[in-house]
Amino acid sequence: METEQDRSEQVAKMNNKCQTLDVPDRNDSLLQEGKEYYLPNFANLQNFVKEAASQGIHRTIPQDYRQSQQQWANQWNMLGSYLFVENSTLQTIGDKYGSVSRENVRKVIQRAAKKLYDFSPPELQEAYSFGNFSFQKKTPRERRFKYSEMRGGKLRQVEQMAEEGKSAQEMMDTLGISRDQLNHLRAKHKDLHIPYFPSTRKIYDQLADPTTAREKRQELLNTIVSRVNYTNIHVVKLSTITKEAGLQMMGKGNRVFRVVDVLRLHGIPINVIEEKVEKSTYRYGIIAEVDQERALEVLKADTSLDDLRRQK
Repeated sequence: METEQDRSEQVAKMNNKCQTLDVPDRNDSLLQEGKEYYLPNFANLQNFVKEAASQGIHRTIPQDYRQSQQQWANQWNMLGSYLFVENSTLQTIGDKYGSVSRENVRKVIQRAAKKLYDFSPPELQEAYSFGNFSFQKKTPRERRFKYSEMRGGKLRQVEQMAEEGKSAQEMMDTLGISRDQLNHLRAKHKDLHIPYFPSTRKIYDQLADPTTAREKRQELLNTIVSRVNYTNIHVVKLSTITKEAGLQMMGKGNRVFRVVDVLRLHGIPINVIEEKVEKSTYRYGIIAEVDQERALEVLKADTSLDDLRRQK
């Protein structure tokens, strides 16, 4: 038969576990003037329970006639396991305590946290608002990787490249993912340290800067993959320049690539976008606005393009 000492040891077991964890200092660098320190998230709940445990509050909670000390010990252990054991889930905790359903485990955890909060001293309640607690636990990394792979995603590869110090552009080029896909993964999995790829507007503002290196302008142009992307981002269509240069681009042959080769020969960054519409393929050349005047001069002066010039 279980003794009172055994029950006390069970209650103290999770307390000892919590006490080994670092309790954040409210005066640390996380405090930001003009902003709420405690935002609705899982970490706030963890921090509160750690502080409450360090003060031994869970030992002093009175029990009513409907609940034994053993039942409270079980609730406390469930709460601690869920908060501080990385791979623990509602399912694994329920299995440990005799096939308790996930929903019942969720209710037990929330009630235990609420009871701990209600019997905490006023100063601790002032520091933490129960409404700012989130009980939504982050899915373990390995499980997230497997979920991603099941859906054909590349989260594992992205994380591996992030650990190797690869840039966002390198990830997009190697894995064949878009800027939006990468930023979505970063927003959803903030703990994986995925690099941020700046917004389109911020990046392409560099195309308007004449001091931006030619290689950098070429790199930026290469990231534009459709006509939609180059609206109002300091880019000019090649057709606008060829028309002003008097070149006839309609007709047989790869006229676009002839013009592109000439511009590249003169060191002007340019990118060609290909779009398929039904059975046809359309090609569009684009250059940076800062290169427009120079490109026009080159096209007007290059004699290899004379056969494309319109007859006056």
